Amino acid sequence: MNIRIATAHDGDEIRRLYWSAFPEAEKEITATLAVELLAEKSALPIISLVAEMEDAVVGHVAFSPIKIDNQANIQAYILAPLAVRPVYQNQRIGSALVEYGMQRAGGAYMATNHRIKRSSLEKTNLVRYPIDITKNELIFLPYKH
Repeated sequence: MNIRIATAHDGDEIRRLYWSAFPEAEKEITATLAVELLAEKSALPIISLVAEMEDAVVGHVAFSPIKIDNQANIQAYILAPLAVRPVYQNQRIGSALVEYGMQRAGGAYMATNHRIKRSSLEKTNLVRYPIDITKNELIFLPYKH
C-alpha cells in the first residue's frame, strides 16, 4: 500500500470510492465534500490523502483546519471524511491513513464526529484529551508521538 497526498487528478477516483463505501443517502454529499476539499484553499492547508494498491485509490481521508473558540493557541484539524473501498476494509487502511495524516499535521489536535469508525482511531496513537473539550458532537484528540 502506498499513501500519498491527493491531487485534483484523483477527484474522479475519490468520488467513486465514496460512492462505493457510503450508504445511498450519504454517498453523494460525502463524495462531493471529499472532492471539493481537494481545491479548497485555507490559511492552514487541508491534508487530503489517498491510499493506493495496484495503482488504484482504495482509501481517502481529509483533515481540515478548524478554530476552537477561546483556544487560539491550539492548532486543530477535523478528520472527515474517511472512506475505504468495501473490498479493502478491515485491512488497517483507514487506520494507516489516519496515522499518516496525524503525522503530517505535526501534533495538532484532531476533531472527529461520532460517525468515524472507532476501530480506525483506536489502532492509531490517538489518546483522549484529559479535559472535556467536546463541542457539537466533536471529539478532540491529541496525537501522542
